[in-house]
Parts: sequence; structure tokens; C-alpha cells
Amino acid sequence: MPTANVQLPRPGFLSCLTERDEETNVYISYCLDLDLMECGRSANEAWDNLKLAVKHYMEHCYARYPEGLSKSASPEEWKHFAEVLRSCGTVSRVEEVEINRPAVAQREYPVWMQGVDTDGTDCSNLQ
Repeated sequence: MPTANVQLPRPGFLSCLTERDEETNVYISYCLDLDLMECGRSANEAWDNLKLAVKHYMEHCYARYPEGLSKSASPEEWKHFAEVLRSCGTVSRVEEVEINRPAVAQREYPVWMQGVDTDGTDCSNLQ
């Protein structure tokens, strides 16, 4: 049962996690719903790179690879996401991803990404 101070991810949003790799000091953003990863020198750069990758991947899936939309992270990676979200207590980023879709898919809901950022140790420094 979630505690009152934990904000759960919103249904219909892509769940993403941004963490700093302690070994390389590179930030990695991961979209668990599509099993996509991107990196950057900062959390913002990694997030922006992931947002662009999600856009291009989903456009490709709508046009030529619909089965790609059913990809997902492993149960272990979802468990890690839940643990980070529980320790942070809130989703720290929410952004719409503008997808160019074929005319038959235009009526679908907008695509949103929501993410949790952490420096790999704790979430007390989130903006």
C-alpha cells in the first residue's frame, strides 16, 4: 500500500528513470515501457536524448514496426524503478512527446513521459 507522500506514476504515461552511472559519471535515462536508453553528460541532456529517441522510435513503430510498441523492461528493472520512486517519493519530470502519427492513429491520446531523477545515491537534491 503506497504511503500518502509517494506520488505514483500516472497510468498512460511512459515511465522513465534517470540515474548517474558511478563508474563512468555519465547520466543514463531509461524508458522502461519501450526498453530504450540514452545517455548524456547531465541528467537534462540524458532526458532530452531519451525524449528524442522515444519520439523517433514511436514514429517508426507507427509506420513500420507496430510490435515494437509492446516491448518493455525486465521485471528486475521495473522493480528497481519502483524502489527508486519509493525512495524519492515523487515523479520529478513530466513532458509531452510530440509524435507524428499516420492519419489512422491521430485520434489516439498524446504521448507523455514521466521520470524520476536520482544521482545514484539519494533523491534529496531533486529540483
